[in-house]
Amino acid sequence: MIRTLVCALLCTVGTLVPATAGDKPTPELKGIKVVSYKLSVQLPNKGRCAIDLKAWNTAIDFVANQSTKLKLIREADHFWPTDPSLLFSILTTEMKSGCAATLSAEVWAALEPTKIIATDKFVDHPYTIIWTERQLLSGPFATFSSFATETSEQIMKSFVNDWARSQEEH
Repeated sequence: MIRTLVCALLCTVGTLVPATAGDKPTPELKGIKVVSYKLSVQLPNKGRCAIDLKAWNTAIDFVANQSTKLKLIREADHFWPTDPSLLFSILTTEMKSGCAATLSAEVWAALEPTKIIATDKFVDHPYTIIWTERQLLSGPFATFSSFATETSEQIMKSFVNDWARSQEEH
């Protein structure tokens, strides 16, 4: 029942629902110079809706290498953690007529140690989301992986553009 409803809502060729971020400065990004990034795919990543991780990495790395002022590094290639970190997450579902997915990108930044007001509990490594974009995707089996990769590439471009606008704000 739920799958039928999701398919009815999403299963058109190459459907894309507009993102939550976009085209505006994000003050929390001002002054950031380095961001690490990675993709998290719901496992198992196999079957007709599997994401081609090699193609995804190639596409995202290409966008990352275009940025001259913001250093974007693949998290897996470095031994040190960076703050903040951009996490792409994709949750795919196989339907009768194709694939559907939720693709989200979030930039997480560490905060100074603090405490929870309601419980007075100390939190020594708090984090917060300072930028986010989410899209619902659907498409045919044959082209879904490349569609998800292209959408991720556009999200990365959107992040870099939002970052650049944020650096210009006074």
